[in-house]
Amino acid sequence: AFDHLPRLRIVLLIPPRNSKSTIVQRLLPAWRWLHRPEEQNLVLSAVEDIIDDNGRALRDLLLSADYAAIQRYLMSTGRLTPGATERGCPKGLAFGLRSDQRALANFANTAGGGRHGYVISGTYVGVNADVITIDDPHKIDDGLSETTSPAMKLRAMTTVRGTYKDTVQDRLVSQRWGVVILIMQRVHEKDLADYMITEGARVVCLPVEYDPTHPQVYRKDWRRVPGELLNPLRFGREDVAAWKRESVRGYATKQMMRPSVQEGVKFKREWFTRRWQSLPDV
Repeated sequence: AFDHLPRLRIVLLIPPRNSKSTIVQRLLPAWRWLHRPEEQNLVLSAVEDIIDDNGRALRDLLLSADYAAIQRYLMSTGRLTPGATERGCPKGLAFGLRSDQRALANFANTAGGGRHGYVISGTYVGVNADVITIDDPHKIDDGLSETTSPAMKLRAMTTVRGTYKDTVQDRLVSQRWGVVILIMQRVHEKDLADYMITEGARVVCLPVEYDPTHPQVYRKDWRRVPGELLNPLRFGREDVAAWKRESVRGYATKQMMRPSVQEGVKFKREWFTRRWQSLPDV
């Protein structure tokens, strides 16, 4: 009866240092718990520090006075139900963090919800989740290193794609109602973003410079002028120029979300020279 509904798979393509981890690992789960405190969250990344640091920040947010004030307001409007204090819920709140779990990556609340964080290549068998957040599943060097061969780069991409297909998706409590959110910068033409986009995931692509010709152009992007910057107060024209000087390919991939094949396994770009600037007259 629900086959007509789309799967809830979302790909967010955002350049580095634009607060993407803050959004998906801290603010989003805290907001969702205000509506579904029993929700289980699984967070995966290629780097353990990303999981721990954001887990610590999420705990601080959940324990803050401002978050408690929001809970009390929602209870006053009937949108949250006061929690049972005998279960460890702080008095006057809908839920709190369980006092017996103080880990940075893995902890639970008093309403039955939880946050579980793992390295994507690790072991998380037995963990069930309503929402899976994948934050930078690839190590940058696996896709952009100048010293790594194209074959090794492709192998690294294929490994992560296989982990997603064979392991990550199976952790959802419901394949129909479960949510998978991938947030990353592009690192390779065959990275996990490519796979999920090919499989029909919804895409929000925000390159550092607005590009109306981008294959994943976001129709709700507020920018309208080609080349308009994403966050000019943080990264201006001089920063963009420096990134381009540093690596044209790296800029196209990480900042503009346009990965391209640098060279093949058997044939190298340097072996060829361009002879035609346009098609010859016939």
